[in-house]
Amino acid sequence: MKNQLAISGGALEGLALPFRPATDLLSLVGKVVGIILLVAGIIAFLYLLYGGIQYMTAGGDAEKATAARTTILNSVIGVVIIVIAYAVVTYVVGIF
Repeated sequence: MKNQLAISGGALEGLALPFRPATDLLSLVGKVVGIILLVAGIIAFLYLLYGGIQYMTAGGDAEKATAARTTILNSVIGVVIIVIAYAVVTYVVGIF
């Protein structure tokens, strides 16, 4: 069985490498934009988490609670913008 796996390429034969080198400029731009959007999504999530912690620790202070809600709203708007940007990039790369 081991010999047959070694000959056929093993169990990982059908898996694609996630970071294949880009073959053309459009593919490279798509990958770079994808990485930028991933990082932006992580930052937006952390910002949302920060706003939630602010809201929980406001302790009844209306000013702090309003600031926390603003932080949460801004992070949700950021996530929406990131999703739209991802959709546009995916569409444009798919066309060409």
